[in-house]
This record gives sequence, structure tokens and C-alpha cells, in this order.
Amino acid sequence: MISHHIKFAFRDLVKNKLFALVSISGLAISILCCLFIAQYSLLEFSYDQFHDKGKNIYRVNYSRYIDGEFQYKKAQVFPAVGEALLNEVPQVINFTRIFPINTHIETVFSIEDGDKSKTFQESSLYAVDSSFLSIFSFPLIKGDSSTALSGANRIVLSESAAKKYFGESDPVNRIIHFKGMGDWTVTGVFKNPPANSHMKFEFLVSWLNVYGERSMWNWDGFFTYVLLEEGSDLSSTQGTVQQVLSSKINEANPSEQVRSEFELQPLSGIHLESNLLGEMYVNGSKQMVMTLIAIGIIILIVSLVNFINLSLARMFKRVKEFGVRKVIGSRKIQIVQQFFLEAFIINGFAVLFAIILAIIFKDIFNALVGIENVSLMERKPVQWIGILTISVFILSLAAAIIPSRFLINQNPINSLKGIYMNVSTGALLKRGLLTFQFMATAISITGTIIIHQQSRFMRTNDLGFDINQKLVIKTLAGPGSEMDSLFVNQIKLFRTQSKALANIGGATVTSNIPGRENEWQGRVQSTVNQELIQMLRARIDEDFFKTFKIDFLAGKEASSFENVVIINESAAMLLGYTNPAEAIGNKLFGENEIIGVVKDYNERSLHSRVEPSMYTYGQGYMKFITVDIQSNVPQTVDALEKKWSAIFPDKPFEYFFLDDYFNQQYATELRLERIFTVFSGLSIFIACLGIFGYSYFVVYQKTKEIGIRKVLGASSLGLIKLLTSEFILLILISGTLSIPIAYYLANFWLSEFAYKIDLRAFYFIIPTIVVAIVAFITIQVHIIKAIRTNPVDSLKYE
Repeated sequence: MISHHIKFAFRDLVKNKLFALVSISGLAISILCCLFIAQYSLLEFSYDQFHDKGKNIYRVNYSRYIDGEFQYKKAQVFPAVGEALLNEVPQVINFTRIFPINTHIETVFSIEDGDKSKTFQESSLYAVDSSFLSIFSFPLIKGDSSTALSGANRIVLSESAAKKYFGESDPVNRIIHFKGMGDWTVTGVFKNPPANSHMKFEFLVSWLNVYGERSMWNWDGFFTYVLLEEGSDLSSTQGTVQQVLSSKINEANPSEQVRSEFELQPLSGIHLESNLLGEMYVNGSKQMVMTLIAIGIIILIVSLVNFINLSLARMFKRVKEFGVRKVIGSRKIQIVQQFFLEAFIINGFAVLFAIILAIIFKDIFNALVGIENVSLMERKPVQWIGILTISVFILSLAAAIIPSRFLINQNPINSLKGIYMNVSTGALLKRGLLTFQFMATAISITGTIIIHQQSRFMRTNDLGFDINQKLVIKTLAGPGSEMDSLFVNQIKLFRTQSKALANIGGATVTSNIPGRENEWQGRVQSTVNQELIQMLRARIDEDFFKTFKIDFLAGKEASSFENVVIINESAAMLLGYTNPAEAIGNKLFGENEIIGVVKDYNERSLHSRVEPSMYTYGQGYMKFITVDIQSNVPQTVDALEKKWSAIFPDKPFEYFFLDDYFNQQYATELRLERIFTVFSGLSIFIACLGIFGYSYFVVYQKTKEIGIRKVLGASSLGLIKLLTSEFILLILISGTLSIPIAYYLANFWLSEFAYKIDLRAFYFIIPTIVVAIVAFITIQVHIIKAIRTNPVDSLKYE
């Protein structure tokens, strides 16, 4: 009997090629989407799960409060934190610190290769304690992990870095010269950190004391991870950690105004649940992952709804067939089996095509969501095959039970007459399913529009300074460069020669640039109300405000550069001045006179508000040279490179454009926009398939009615109105239902932005119009065919 059902199922699919094509293509696309989303989601949730001791590893974060007011929460803490916790918290059995060297100095490495010297500029260098490799599972493929980072001037490389520097030869015991820091011995090579690690690095060097005694409890620039005893109670450990560290800080820096709160963050929660100040890299977004999962579920449901709708539409053509089956003795279970096998075959083909498409479009999807070339299906094929098989079985069962339950209870006599007594029930179900499809499609289109508008707003909104055609050159300042008179004079010479070039509007040397997190933060005391104010600080030169076209609200740029400071509008307000002019002439942190107040501008993305900032002149921390190029960009860049090579023959010419760099802060939003655009398009396509099936059902039910109306003289326009009125009603209902849901979701998403668009009515109306147009075009296939049919044939129908 099973073989008979299978044979009959294949015969029916061949006979109804259009149904088979529509069903398989819709399911294949939805399964493809779910496969990609599942792979991406599993990758995101798998971050840092590969560490053997991962369940007991925690990062120490801390929050700062001044006068009871929250200032910031940071992923980095003070250098003495780890040792204090190891000595005074019983549950802490080990710790390691990670110092991001490239945050403070640029790394220039060189090696001797025969009679030649090779120079490299690196940006992924970290100093770590010797315990690092015993806490984290980054296995060495060369060298001894227990001693590789013990001792001074030791360095371990990633596989890719070792190959870049030394080719196929053994790098162990080779020497790498670190400009300004001496020679370092290679003691090991580690496997490249996996894609699902929140730490990404190419070089690890043994610990170096970059801080002095006064920095032990003042400089919050060190990542600190602790290893807890197995089975430690996190809640009680947190309390002990807070108590110990608060005591240490109060002892080192007695202050009633400043308070710090510490917390232990599980290693596995860092990637998706942490977006703090001073993160090692930009982490993932749990909101984005959950959004994608929701999209995948909706697409799968919509596709299943399509399949059920098409099955219900076909059911009305098979009433007589199943009437005959029941008369000759078919049991209810056999009818269900028939539907199940047909659904299983269709789902099986859909899964097969989905896997083929997944292999073909894997790289495109990886680029879409911004991940490396990762395919979990290739890593765990057995698990995926099992998941897909179970999914096919469940989907087939669902697709079989719903249509078959209508036919099982049908009177055989009515079935043999071709009469289906539960048309209204079936139509009601189909209308409900189709309304859900329209609603889901409208919401996804609304989401695409709002994400696009917000992304565009962030990229085009006036930031308060000129970001266009600004070429940023890394000075590659090494340790102590700010005190090196030769280096300082070379930088000044390059800036002067750059400004003299044609097509250059200005050049400035600074410690930081817009779009880059400013690690230089400090507290200053207001002369008005004596409150401590947390402020950012940047070192600039006399051309900074002119080059970036930043306006002054009061005062002016310096004519003398000693003991003067310029603040922004937000700083002036927090310091207690009622207007910018009041700040001029007052002192700040010592004898530094406020000589100017500039208009607020967005140094960071529009996710956050403008922070109070101060700008000081003078040498030191000269990391970036920003050049304003007014025209002929390629030729001007070439001219700048020649000037650089002449002045700095031993340093590579490393540069980027500021607008590209600044807009990297919106990578998540741009990625989300692309994802919503793609999935909205797929949602519309799948909805079209559903409309196609339902319109077939409607036209089929009204075949005789159409024939009668044509005989009585009905016009083609009148028949189109008759057959489309139901769809228009369903679209209006779905559009009305989608608006409050889309509005709530849009407000929830936009709440993360300090500066955001206003929600306008047409963001919610346009999707309904789009769905209506698409639906109208889709149903014309069946309507035109029905209208053109000879009325005589229509009246003989059935």
C-alpha cells in the first residue's frame, strides 16, 4: 500500500507540474533562509564555547559614578585588579591581563631575511600575563605553552602571521625587532583564533610594565579575566569582588564623589551581550540575531501556509477522487498517509534544492551578515541531516493533517457528485492564513523602509564638522615618540609640505580622530559648583578646528599654546556656565585657561549623544595626520605618499579616508538593512506564491458563476472587480493589523539611538500599497484566464 501511495503521489505531481513547481520553490527558498539563519545564529551563540575552562572564566567590568551619577561602564579595569582578586578572593584561582598595545602606540616590526630587512605595520598586538595560555584554550602548534610567555621580550605568533613573516621555515627562536621596544624572541606559534572567539589577535607578547605606581588604581586600560573555582557561587563571589576592589580603590584614591562598581561577566556572554566602552572589538548584536531568528520563523510559517493553501486549493479538485477511495474501502488513515507521502516527497525535494542553493550562495550570505567563510553544515553534517529529516517529517505531517481532515469527514455521496460541503470552513481557514502572509510581508517591508531611513539619516546627517575627503595618515608613533625631537620635527615638516601641495585645504596632527573611541578620559572640577565632571580629552594643533571646519560659539583659537584649553558646548553646560561666553577666561584642571568654546559635533556615531570634551595644544600622542583634499584625490594621494617616503623612508604609508572609517560604526545597521531588504524580497515572492494558490481556489469556486455572469452580459472590468474585491479586503485587514505591530517594533529598535528619524505615516502605508499591487498583478494570471474562457465551457465545468 505504501508503494502504491508513493507511485500515486509521483504521478499526481507530474500531472500537476505547476503546483509541484510552486510548492517546491516556495519551500526550498524558505528552508534555504532558515538554514542560513540557523548557521549564523548557532555561530553567534557558540562564541567562546571552545575554551576548556570557559564556564569558569569571567571578565571583570566596572562602572563609574560621580556624585551618584552614572558616567560610563567599561570592559577594561585597573592593572592591579587581577592580583588583588587572586590574593583576597578565595574563589579566584588564577587571572590574566590583556593590554591592547595598539590603542596607545603603533607597531612597526622588522625582521632580517638574509641580506634584506622586511618591515611590517601591525594592528593586532597584545601584551598578556604568562598565565594567559593556561586559562584560555589557544593551543600552540610550535613551542611550549607553559613557558612561551614567561620572561621578558617573548612573542608568540598566529599561524598566518608566522607564514607571512617566515614562510615555511621554523619561526621559533627567530628575532623580531619592535621599533622603539628592542628585539623580541619568537617562542611559539598558535592556531589562528577561531571565528567564534571574541578575542582576535595575531601577536601576543610577554607582559611589560607599561604603567607606573600611580596608575595601579587610576588607569582603567587593562582587560582582566579571572578563573574561578569549579562550582563557585557567582552571586556571593560578586559581592566579595566588589567589597575587595572598593576597599582598594578607596585606599588608593580617597574620594566621596567617585564610586566604582565591579561585576564579573561570563565569558560566553561577552560577544552578544556586551557593548561597553573599551571593548576589544565590536561585538555581535543579540537583537540582530533574535531578529533574524524571528524572520526565519515567519518565512517558514508563511511558506508552510502557502503549501497548505495550495493543498487546500487542490483538495477541491480531488473531491471525487477521494470519494471513490472512501467508497471502495479506503480508511481515514490511508487518506492521511496519501497526503503525508505527497507532502513528504515535496518537502524532500525542497530540502534537496535548498541544500544545493545553500552551497551555491554560501559566500553571498556570509558577506551579507558580515561573517567569515564559515559553514556549520560542513562541520556537523550528521547533525544537520538529522535536523533536516525531522523538520521534513514535522512539516509534512502538518501539511497532511490540515487538508485531509476536511476530506475525511466529507460525505462520500457528495464527494462523488463533486460537491464539497465545507467550502466556507476551508475558505475561512485560507483567508486567515493569507491575511497572516500579507501582514508578515507588510511588517517586513516596513522594517526595511525604517532601517533604510535611519541608516541614511546617520550617514547624511550634519555631524557638526566636515568629514568629506579627509585623508587620515597614521604617524606610526612608537614608544616615546612624543618626546623624540627628530620625530616631532619630521611630523611638522610633513604637515607643512602637505599644506603646500595643490588641492590641499589644510592638515592637522591629533591624538584622536572622529569615529575612534577616545581612551583618554579624565575628571575635572567645575569652578562654578565644584562638581567633578567626566570629560574626554584630545591633543590637537593650531589647524585642527580650521581643517575640520568646526565653529566657535565663544572665544577663539589659540595664539599662544601653553596653559590653554578649548571645550565644547556640552562641557561648558556641565561645568555650570549658562552660556558659552561665561566660560572664557576661567581655569580648568590647574592653570589652563579656557580660551574658546566650540559648537558640539558628533565625534562618535549617532547611537550616543555628544560627550563633554576638551582640547589641548602641544606635543604628545601625535597618532594621526588628517589632510583635507579638495580635488584630484588619486594624484594628491600619490603626491602625499612621495612626501612621506622622503621624510620617513623606514615607515609604510598607512592611510584611510575618514568618512569610510567613521561610517564603519554603522556596519550593524547597514548589514541589517541589507538583510531586511533581501528577506523582504523573499517574503514578497513567497507571498506571491500564496496569492497564486488562493486566487486559483477563488477562481475555481466561481467558475460557473463567471460563466453565468458572462452570458448575462457582465463586462471584463466587472468580473475583475468581483474576483479582486476579496483580496482587497484581506489586504486592508492585514495592513490595519500590521501597523500597530510594526510601530511598536520600530520604536523599540529606534530607542537604541540618541539621534533618530521621526516615524511617518507613509512608512506604514507604503507596504500595504506594495502588497496590494503585487497581489493584484499575481491574481491576474487566473482572472484573465477565467474571463477568456468560453462561457459554455464554464457552465459545463465539473
